[in-house]
Amino acid sequence: MDDPISFGNIEVAEITPDISYVEHYVSLKGCRKKDKDLVETKKVTIPFTFDEISASNVKYFMHGGTTIASTFSVMSKNSIEGRAILQFNTDVGNEFLYVIPKVVLKAEGGLSLQADSWINGQFTLEVLNHPRYRVYDSSTASLAPYGYFDYDNPSVIGSPF
Repeated sequence: MDDPISFGNIEVAEITPDISYVEHYVSLKGCRKKDKDLVETKKVTIPFTFDEISASNVKYFMHGGTTIASTFSVMSKNSIEGRAILQFNTDVGNEFLYVIPKVVLKAEGGLSLQADSWINGQFTLEVLNHPRYRVYDSSTASLAPYGYFDYDNPSVIGSPF
């Protein structure tokens, strides 16, 4: 994702955290007692459906690379890594930004070519761990390896990278 892109109208999106735990026990005098749960794996994915077809969206959907200014090759990249800022605006409910320092974009499912409806496609953004990414304010820096949510300025997209 070299240049900033917009996927246009996102019909459906869902933030899906997946955390697995391993149980830890202590054994004293033949009796096992659970004393804690430890996080074993962390994963965040964001599946979404878009309905604004464009050359850029098809390029990313087909893992394409630019060959000349107006064309692209199909299946020329293994994966598309970058960073993302997701802006959530609704008529009902809270508005916020999710700023993600490192993601991989994956096409999911098919590119729907229905004659009586909008053409749409499905992507998944997989949030990758960025162990050194920090959010700075006036006096401190907080570690945010999976990004952060901003409720204070949801309509102001700057460049936090």
